[in-house]
Amino acid sequence: MEDERRSNSARQNWRKVFAVRKFLSLAKFQSQQPPADLLVGQKYLVGKKIANGAFGQLRLARHTDTNAEFAIKLEPANAKIPMLFLEYRFYKTLGVTKGFPKVHYFGTCGKYIALVMDLLGPNLVYSSFLTGCKTRNDV
Repeated sequence: MEDERRSNSARQNWRKVFAVRKFLSLAKFQSQQPPADLLVGQKYLVGKKIANGAFGQLRLARHTDTNAEFAIKLEPANAKIPMLFLEYRFYKTLGVTKGFPKVHYFGTCGKYIALVMDLLGPNLVYSSFLTGCKTRNDV
């Protein structure tokens, strides 16, 4: 009787472990996939993920007519603290300024809010690492 209870308990534990593993692998797979054929602003096709942020995703986008590449930030439309609009306002206030991306589109698209902008080079921290420059954050 005791052995039966142990084996049932062990089976249940293994089922939980496999369920968690399956969930994690599915979540990882889905986060790497572009939102299914998402067309933003009727011009920009969403592509592979570049990075994840605290408020959303940064992905590559391709203009459907010119085939040019852009960066697109996607934030869930139901976000508790929407931040993408503030970023959009910031870029619009700056206008066309060297070193900052030009905004090409801002609006909702399905269950996302999207901000399409120029695709710039690597970020400053990465650049300083490659060139050996000292920054305030160096240890």
